[in-house]
Amino acid sequence: MRQFNYLKLANRVLSKNIVTYIIEINKFKEKQNSLQNANPTELDKFLSAKASNKIAGITTTNSRIWQLIHGKIKPQNKNEDEILSYYNILNFMHENYDTLQINCDCILYMYYNLFKFGELPNKRKVDVLNVICENYKNALKAGIINDLILIHCFVLDFLCLRPFDKGNGRISRLLNLLLLYKSKYFVGCYSSIAFFIANNVKEYNDSIQTSGQGWENEKNVPTLFIEYMLNIILSCYKDFDFKQNFAYHIDETSYNSIKSFAEEHNGAFSKKDVLMTCSNFGGRSVAERNLKRLVAEGFIKRVGIGHNTLYIRTDAS
Repeated sequence: MRQFNYLKLANRVLSKNIVTYIIEINKFKEKQNSLQNANPTELDKFLSAKASNKIAGITTTNSRIWQLIHGKIKPQNKNEDEILSYYNILNFMHENYDTLQINCDCILYMYYNLFKFGELPNKRKVDVLNVICENYKNALKAGIINDLILIHCFVLDFLCLRPFDKGNGRISRLLNLLLLYKSKYFVGCYSSIAFFIANNVKEYNDSIQTSGQGWENEKNVPTLFIEYMLNIILSCYKDFDFKQNFAYHIDETSYNSIKSFAEEHNGAFSKKDVLMTCSNFGGRSVAERNLKRLVAEGFIKRVGIGHNTLYIRTDAS
């Protein structure tokens, strides 16, 4: 039987690519650490549910997925039921990652919520799952192996074990995300890891196959899979960084536009006036946020309440 002594990874020489990826990822992690408690966006959860199921050949239209996850319609078939179930597990994981334990019960919870009538894995594989989970936690506690290396060796072992009759890929991607969250890598909240994998799915499958060769006899080399996944995670961080920079640019442009409008406007004005004049800079939510910002700064003040709210420059009152 294969032994799952993750502490042996401490003696393995890391490839140049792995070292480079880890350094770059940790730079982004430190930069974006202040956002770690923010909520994942609906778009990225939508993309994750769609992409992870698409990799497994489970699809429906974008419109139906969007309506499913917002409770507008009910699943019409097995595919839609699995997509919605995957989305619900994602939500549960986002909200409870810090209290979820890495053990066989957690994995079975994911499996039975994804597949309502899935078959129980045989006892031998359940026993192996328990061993993998315990050895992973012991290695993590020892603190001598980089979390990103340990996480992806664990995920590869899960994929090679194939404990379930179906859905091993999707469960592995949920596990991957959960392990990243628990190690404070929150990029999956803001940029869909599954989406990036789906755009490179052949390389993903090739990396699993190559890195899994000789797995049963402990002769496999996990390097290619680790490199692939770290490259995906780094791509997600870069994507999120771009989104943040773009959003900041839009926000500041909107702020300056609304402030200029207020400076040039004689008398009171409404939110509708602002939206009609400054509509090209981020839309309603951005305009509302910057109106609040200008009020907080004391540049303008609110007059009235509700739909009758108006704004006026403080120096004009």
